[in-house]
Amino acid sequence: MLGPNASLNIPALFSITSPTGIGFNENNFWFNAMGTNDYSNLVGNLSGYRFDVSKPGAIVNEGNLNSGENLTLLGGTIINTRELSTTGVH
Repeated sequence: MLGPNASLNIPALFSITSPTGIGFNENNFWFNAMGTNDYSNLVGNLSGYRFDVSKPGAIVNEGNLNSGENLTLLGGTIINTRELSTTGVH
């Protein structure tokens, strides 16, 4: 939840997501959003997201978000009531 006074202005890519797991292909490793993780395996390229379909999670943005490259909101439900923008700077 990003409230009405939230503001983001960063010069790089930014992602907000609500998966139950994030996959990294180089080590065949899944980082779990809840529970125990071996953080030494949290390296490599992102390969996927795992969502619990019975509780997919929601992202609510009531603020103004600006990212220099990519801005991603990825979840079961996305509610946006304000401004999302990118400057296209690489």
